[in-house]
This record gives sequence, structure tokens and C-alpha cells, in this order.
Amino acid sequence: MRLIAFLTVEEFYIGVHPEATSYTVIHHEKVVLDAGPSAREQGVRVGALLAEAKAILVGKGHFVEWREETYSAAQMAWIEVATEFTDAVEPAGQHAAYLDLSGHPRPREVIQRLIETLKNHLNLTARVGLATSRWVAREAAFRGDPAEIAMLMPRRYVAPFPTVVLPLPEELVARLILLGYSQVGTVANLPLDVLIAQFGDVAYDLKQLVMGNGARHVDVVYPANSLASRFVFDGAPEVIEELHNGLRVACDELGEKLKEQDSSVNRVELFLEREDASVEVRRRTFSKPARSTKNLLNALELMMAKLPEYPVEAVRVRLPDVERAARIQLDLDGQKSKSDQAKSIEHAIANARSAFGDTAVLRGSEIKEARWKKVRRAYSVANRWSWG
Repeated sequence: MRLIAFLTVEEFYIGVHPEATSYTVIHHEKVVLDAGPSAREQGVRVGALLAEAKAILVGKGHFVEWREETYSAAQMAWIEVATEFTDAVEPAGQHAAYLDLSGHPRPREVIQRLIETLKNHLNLTARVGLATSRWVAREAAFRGDPAEIAMLMPRRYVAPFPTVVLPLPEELVARLILLGYSQVGTVANLPLDVLIAQFGDVAYDLKQLVMGNGARHVDVVYPANSLASRFVFDGAPEVIEELHNGLRVACDELGEKLKEQDSSVNRVELFLEREDASVEVRRRTFSKPARSTKNLLNALELMMAKLPEYPVEAVRVRLPDVERAARIQLDLDGQKSKSDQAKSIEHAIANARSAFGDTAVLRGSEIKEARWKKVRRAYSVANRWSWG
């Protein structure tokens, strides 16, 4: 079942802006994005027109125009946390995102764990809605859904909503209201043939929305250029062979994807999803680009040399920074060109340093010679005399 979470960070822009005050209002394109506590108490609402906010806060307001770069680092910090719990994050502004939790063994618990992690590590307060479609998940985040009706019975959840909240063109929403359909549930109760007679082919999409359905995809914007696979165990593995079998299945899937895309990777990430919805993360860098199932499986078996301390319900394997496999042009003698040789050497040095530390491999030019040797050489050159 497709399962989508919509996460929004409360007072994100006010909390991040270095000069924010209690009366600060962050705005973009003449609309309020965020407001300080005193401004909110005075009646400034997120989504209100900037002119309205200025009228409310005459002589008090501190108005700041939104600039993306001001909040980029903070946005990436909370998205990095989110990617430990899911392999598909699609931002909806710098303060919010859609997350794909399809196939997760404990979606409710993982959402709670994510909220707690954001609070404990970044001091951010987040609200999350969970549903089988994007628009219902978003509504659940803002309206609240303690009984999880949005996920379990979406039609019932959206029935009392005003039709103005439906993700439809404004003219279509206006037409619904003009016809007297002011509530989503009213439209849901209409026969499909009636909707077709009134709205034509749009009626099919309209019917899906009022039933609590709709778009269910999440574009994988973060982690960028990545591939991922999850294996859910039938109960926590009791022997290492079961754990390795799950890794093997995940590697088979990823190996096929690499082959299809003619791609390679330099890193692999392993996420051990526990029964309490916490996640243990392990990472490894390859000494040379990996392109096959065998490469991936060998790396993961090394990463599992230390067994998990707690029972594991699922394993998730992710390949970040997937690249097209490099192709080397040989000369007529079957040798690499000098430029390709140089690239190969640089790549090998970078991989070795990434795996074993910056001082593991040094170029000759990077080796620092002792001062006494430099003095001796200078003296020999100046006097044209060989030092014995």
C-alpha cells in the first residue's frame, strides 16, 4: 500500500533567521510565510497578505523578505535527518516535504521517532500527516489526525471538509460551490454519471479526490541521484544467515538497477530498522567504483562483521551519488591516454583517502622535507660542493 507522510516544521523561518524578533514577519511575493509569537498574537496569520500584516502591526512589525540562501543550511540539516527514515523526500518549500513510507513495517512509530529526532537534535517542532494520498496527508498535518482516520478511512476523514480545500483549479472549485456542493462529502455521495454530466471527463479525477484518493507519488529529490532497496523480515532474524539473505535480496535488486543504468557508486549506506522504529546507520566507501551485486554484497558483509545489538525488522540499503560508469579511451597500443591515466590516479588517491584517511596516500609534492635537508641542499648548490 502506498503511504505518504507530509511533514511541516513549525515556525521554521522565524527560528532560523538570525535577526528575527517577536514581531518579525517573513514574507514572499506579498504573502506571509512566518511570523514571530507577538505578531501571531496580534492576529498575523501564515498565508495572509503582507498588506494585512502591515496594517495589523503598524509601528511594531519587522518585515523581512524571504531569501532562499538564508535558510538553505537549516533546510538541509532537517532533510538529512528525514533521509535516515525514508529514501524518498520531496520538498514542499524549505519548511515542509512529502515522504514516502510505503513498505515500512512500522510507519506510525517511525513518524513519531522522526519527530522526536528533529526535536532532540535540531530543536525543531514538526507536525506530520499520514495518508494514502498527497493532499489528504497534507490536510492531516495541518488539521490533526490523532485517530489516524486519514490513513485508515480517508473518505470519512475528508467528508466534512469544505470543497475549497480540494486540489483543483479555482474555476472548478467555484463551480462546485455555485452548484451547492459546499462539502467534500456531498460530492462523494453523488453518482459518477451525475458528475460526468456536470463536469465531463474531469469527473473521474474529482470522484477520486472526494473519496480521499488522489496523487500518491513522491519525487525522489533527496537523497539526490540515489538508488535504494528495502527488505522486511518475517519477524526479527534469529540467525546471521537470515540477515545476510535479506541483504542479498536487496543487493540483487540494486545490482540489476546499476546494470540497467550502466552506473557505478563509490559509497553504500546500510540502515538497520529496529523494532522500536529507531535506525542504526552504517556507511562504507569503496576503494574503487562498485558496479555489481557482488561488489555491494561484499561491502555489506564487511559492514555486518559487528552484529546488531538490537533485533532488526528490516534492512535498507542505499547507494548515494550514483554516476554513469566511466569509459576509458585507449590509444592504438591499447594503453590509457596520459589524461585518462592522470584521472585514474587522482580517482584512486581520492578513494584511498576517503576509505583510510587523508594521510594514507601522499603525492611526492605533498611530502614535507626536513628543514636541515633543505639547508644542506641550498648550501651545496651555492658553493658547488657535494655534501658527503
